Amino acid sequence: MAKKCLAYQALTTLATIPGNDKAVEEIWELAQRLRRQAASSWRTGRDLLLLLSPEGFVLDSNGTMEQRMGRPPGWAAGRSIWEWVPDHRRERVRAAVRSVLKSCRPASYLAILPWGPASVTLVPLDYGGRDGVVMLVRFLPCRLWQYAEDVVEVDGELKAD
Repeated sequence: MAKKCLAYQALTTLATIPGNDKAVEEIWELAQRLRRQAASSWRTGRDLLLLLSPEGFVLDSNGTMEQRMGRPPGWAAGRSIWEWVPDHRRERVRAAVRSVLKSCRPASYLAILPWGPASVTLVPLDYGGRDGVVMLVRFLPCRLWQYAEDVVEVDGELKAD
């Protein structure tokens, strides 16, 4: 399993210091409350949100992709994202997912998707004791990227293919 994320590490470290029990309990309760609020609201909006296994299987989604593809709710669950990633991009996307899991740090990219240009953010997540990745896709106004074919982040710089 990948190393725990920084917030988790900080909370467990704080818990080892005598006298911090109440602070840790309050932080944990706040985190759980925020998680519950997010869980009830993440299925709305036009952004595409997928929860992926390290192998690229969809564990859950907010339904935006199904909507855009004209599929019924829940259709994406259990499917591999490699069905939708073009062959010539798969290794790049796999490397990005592996990098996020290994570093336990989020990464953002710009991409041209079938539905238009988008900002793609990958965030590592512990999903019920298993590693996972949240993929957030925010669609951008087409007029901003009408001439771009593919833009990716390379060592912190945006590069065009």
